[in-house]
Amino acid sequence: LTLQAFSDPAYSYSWSAGQSSSSIFVSPNAYTRYYLSTSDGYQTCQDSIQVSILSIDTSVSVAGSTTICAGGSVQLNAVAGYTYQWYRNGMLMPGAVSRILQATQTGSYKVHIFNSNGCSDSSNAYSININSLPVVSLNTLGPVTVCEGSAIALNAIVTPNAPGMVQYQWLLNGV
Repeated sequence: LTLQAFSDPAYSYSWSAGQSSSSIFVSPNAYTRYYLSTSDGYQTCQDSIQVSILSIDTSVSVAGSTTICAGGSVQLNAVAGYTYQWYRNGMLMPGAVSRILQATQTGSYKVHIFNSNGCSDSSNAYSININSLPVVSLNTLGPVTVCEGSAIALNAIVTPNAPGMVQYQWLLNGV
């Protein structure tokens, strides 16, 4: 940010930030008031200017796990009170302008946030992984027709095989 005073070579300038030219560059990170004293050698004048920093909260919360199965979604929540545009893998997501995004595809997601004063900033990227559903096939280890009271052996084959990641639940007639 450049602060500029009326420039006249007959005047000397003294800013509260320590500079002595008619214009200075400042980078405040909080509310700051800058003071300027000018003098023509006979008379000294003083003035000040207030610089306010308008910050944007770019935090995003993730509801649940960032790794899910196909058919599900991961909810990404930006802070309320702004205008939003979501991106996946660096590409703008047309129509994704809500505070909340339901991510249904694998990728790196972030949101660009705008405030009412024309300032904007981007969130960190969030990596979402959508795993494909496993394919399950059942095989019998013997005949499929048996007498009442007899047993039949069933074998479940899950592809892809993911040891420790697959849980089994056997149901009889869907119950």
